[in-house]
Order: sequence, then C-alpha cells, then structure tokens
Amino acid sequence: FWLLREIELAGLRLHSSHVRLSRGRATLCLPISKTDVGGLGKSRTLKCICHVEALADGRVPGHVVCPACLVAHQVRLVSEFAGVSQECERAREIPLFPTLTLCTPDKAAVVASWQRLVAGGAGPQQPTADIMGHSARRSGAKFFARCGWALWQVQFHGRWGSDAMLAYTEEVRRGRGACPTG
Repeated sequence: FWLLREIELAGLRLHSSHVRLSRGRATLCLPISKTDVGGLGKSRTLKCICHVEALADGRVPGHVVCPACLVAHQVRLVSEFAGVSQECERAREIPLFPTLTLCTPDKAAVVASWQRLVAGGAGPQQPTADIMGHSARRSGAKFFARCGWALWQVQFHGRWGSDAMLAYTEEVRRGRGACPTG
C-alpha cells in the first residue's frame, strides 16, 4: 500500500516527525528517498479502509489488512518494545521497523524479511529470487492499477518522477491479472 523502497522503510523512525496517526489516518513522512535526496520530505497519508477505528488505541483485529491500522499497530508494538512514546526524543533514533536490538536493518535484512513473509512464515528459507528491494513498489503499483487507479495516480502515490513505473504496470495494462476483490 505504501510503495516504499526497502531503504525508505528502513529509514522510517518511530518519532511523530516520521509517523503521524490521527482520526483513522496514518501519514508516513519520508525524510530522504531516492527522489528526495535533499531530505525535503515526501509524505503520504492513507486512511483506514477497515472502518474498525483501530487507530485510536493502536490495536488491530487479527483479520484486518489495513495500511493505516497496521502502521498504528507497528507504532504501538515498537513503542512498547522500546519503552518510549512517539514524542520522546529517543524515538527519533528508533526505527519504525527495527531489528531485535532496536537497530536499523540493512537492505539485505529488509529483503530477507520480505522473503520470509512471502514464503509464509518464520525460519530460514532459500532466498526468493523475485523478492528484491523494489518488490513492494512493483507489486503495489500492479495492485493499484488492478484496482482501477489511473496510471498518473499510481505514479504520484509511488513518488515516481519518471515513467519507470509503466514497466511495473505493463502486465495490468495488457489486461492480464485478476482484479482483487474488496
């Protein structure tokens, strides 16, 4: 849903300057990215799509796959694990998706986590060749194109400054791939 590169995901911090939660919405403020190397800030806000109002206390029902609620849940988990609130100065140093030692994961660790998720669980697996650092962006672009978003909307949401995302959505534009339900 967020169309993040692995390096953007690793760069997000727990602090409210990076993640803002309010009334059924979650905003990610990316301080630096491939298209914003000056760190001027790109932000994207997604609203709750499950209508459970889980953002109020950070709890997420087990069946929900809602980008806003899952970010709220992650904030709650990391805050509890680290023993800090989002407003604490120390939260500026703590990754939103930390390692078990509260360090920033490197690119390989982020990709390995994605590979474990795709493989369906924890534990060591053989690397999945098709899961790479841009896999979340590629699959997210295809998802939104299948949902009927105009290509310019996908391009804007994914922060593409060029037509590179057209390569990601070509399969969808050619009419292949089922539209997700819901």
